[in-house]
Amino acid sequence: MRFWGYWVSADRDDLEVVAGEFDDTDLSDHSDWKEAWQNEDPEYAHGFLDPLTMLHDLSKRITGEIDAGDLEAAADKFREGTPFPVNDLEALARLIQLLIPKALPRSAMLQLPNPSLTNDGVDIPFGK
Repeated sequence: MRFWGYWVSADRDDLEVVAGEFDDTDLSDHSDWKEAWQNEDPEYAHGFLDPLTMLHDLSKRITGEIDAGDLEAAADKFREGTPFPVNDLEALARLIQLLIPKALPRSAMLQLPNPSLTNDGVDIPFGK
């Protein structure tokens, strides 16, 4: 079976995304069959079916993964209306992690009531 998705490669500081196909044997049960992992760098997935998960992964490669406490504090400030300046690639990567958290496995997602970034009645859905 063939699937369309995104291959991500990194060579030092250069990141590259290529749209392409996956064979079902490329995908891993580690990610509920939505990501491809390779031996060259086992800490990172290299193939993604979901574009939002791919963007989150790219942001981690650019700026590192934001600590959960720091991410929660940033989300609180963002909800309060504090501007989030985006004036370079690292700031954009942090914004991506703020708005697009790593996708949860589908089984865990079904247990969440209605994940959103706001609690003021206007939902910004994420992770679905």
